[in-house]
Amino acid sequence: MTQRQDAETLFAQAAACSRQGDTEAELRIYDTIVRHYAGDGPAVHHALKALVNKGVVLAGCGRTQDALAAFDEVACRAADAPDPACMERAAIALVNKAVVLSQQRETAAALDAYAAVVTRYGGVGLPGVAAQVAKAQFNRGVSYHF
Repeated sequence: MTQRQDAETLFAQAAACSRQGDTEAELRIYDTIVRHYAGDGPAVHHALKALVNKGVVLAGCGRTQDALAAFDEVACRAADAPDPACMERAAIALVNKAVVLSQQRETAAALDAYAAVVTRYGGVGLPGVAAQVAKAQFNRGVSYHF
């Protein structure tokens, strides 16, 4: 089994846990993915994807601070990564962080997170990254009106 197949199997198991409502098992699988791929240069994007997913799950459970920490970890790990998949995961994490902050009525911090996406990734011409920049710009504009 290749690393990609192994990662896909673990993500499928996490999705199955999600469908069954077993959040704790889902989070454990994401932690396993992070441990397995965090130091692996070419496959580190799997760890970043797992951290983003973990953050989304944690936010959905009301564990806001843990979710924000997961999103921050993605942004830190991928800060200078030239890999397009890593850049996309970092941009996704920052957008999700901003959304969570907005939901917590922390508008200034949310605006800062949206601005970070635009500043860091606005000039990157990759479709997945550009989509996150567009989301950040749109959400930032909406946040100014509320």
